[in-house]
Amino acid sequence: MPDTRMKMGRRTFIVGIPLSLAVLECFHPHAMNLLELPVDRWLIVHYTQAFLFPLTAFALAGLVSGQRDAFARVARVSLFYFACAYVVFDTAAGIVVGELVRIAQTSGQPETWQPALDAVWRHPVLGSASASPPIFAATGTLAFLTGSACVAICLKRARTPWAPVLAVAAIPLGLAVFLSHAWPGGPITFATQAVAAFWVLRKRRASLSID
Repeated sequence: MPDTRMKMGRRTFIVGIPLSLAVLECFHPHAMNLLELPVDRWLIVHYTQAFLFPLTAFALAGLVSGQRDAFARVARVSLFYFACAYVVFDTAAGIVVGELVRIAQTSGQPETWQPALDAVWRHPVLGSASASPPIFAATGTLAFLTGSACVAICLKRARTPWAPVLAVAAIPLGLAVFLSHAWPGGPITFATQAVAAFWVLRKRRASLSID
């Protein structure tokens, strides 16, 4: 019985964490004008993401738990980097910017805070509105692509059917195509991860039942 509960808890974690992140990203405001942000919602989303990004990476790595080949190792390292890079990026471009906007909106002279906001928001490494994708966001997304691809290869080598394997490989496409974890990139990406994980775990359970 304890072993059954542990397995159920693990399955719930692997599917539920990315699903929670997908739902959260539906509420991520789009920053058209920073000084007009709905700052309370912005900060709630970004403080929550600080926990959910690394947990989501851990959930994806959980699909290859127990595997020790080179692809599994690359998957874990890549997903670890994704988690670190996105937390750093989101702390600066999300939390720091949000707190500056909060101060600006209550200062009586919000426009005087624009240079400080731009210094973070347009930073080429940490920002979100630089001429090219900020380094942490770009390399984090690349690491997520690499990690997902390696997880998919591991699953195929473990004789998982092609359909859920391809779903796992497609997980990061929302981030890669839309270049944002706000709607629609984030919800598509993390909902795809939840569905793919559920599919893999269901096929795995069916295979064990047959054996």
